[in-house]
Amino acid sequence: AANDFSSFDLQTLLDYYQPIMSPHALGLFLALKAQLVKQPLVTDAQSVSSLLLRVNVGFNQMKDALCQLEGLRLLQTFHQADNPDLLVFELQRTLTPTEFLRDDLLSVLCLQVVGDERFKQLGEQAKQYQFDLSNYENLSHSFFDVFSIDRESQTVNDPSIQHARQALDRLVN
Repeated sequence: AANDFSSFDLQTLLDYYQPIMSPHALGLFLALKAQLVKQPLVTDAQSVSSLLLRVNVGFNQMKDALCQLEGLRLLQTFHQADNPDLLVFELQRTLTPTEFLRDDLLSVLCLQVVGDERFKQLGEQAKQYQFDLSNYENLSHSFFDVFSIDRESQTVNDPSIQHARQALDRLVN
């Protein structure tokens, strides 16, 4: 999974993405999500046939489903030049409903598929927990208003911080 996959939201997937994807794409995404493991390794690789059995589709249907997930930016597929038979699927987070509706391509496709009335409902649903703050002044405290950091002890150059960041950078790059 991508490093920001922790913000994936199943309800957003079902409400906003599902109407514009095939049932096979939805099933494939959920099957891949169910197979996520901590600290994945190449030695954990599974054959495409096991994935086909898990999703109960044919090869062409799975290929189309993969393309849909990639097009919807819910999946990225990788391979290495020296091992083209090995594919790595990286699940991507769902956009928030607001991000989804602000995305030109996704919102137009969604409107075309679900129609005007349902699209309006999705727009209302996206803002159901929001409050209009346009007439309010933000009084929130900043980080340094609340916390102080001892600049003598640990800094961003601390080996523990550098090691953690480098490990994350290797995964991202």
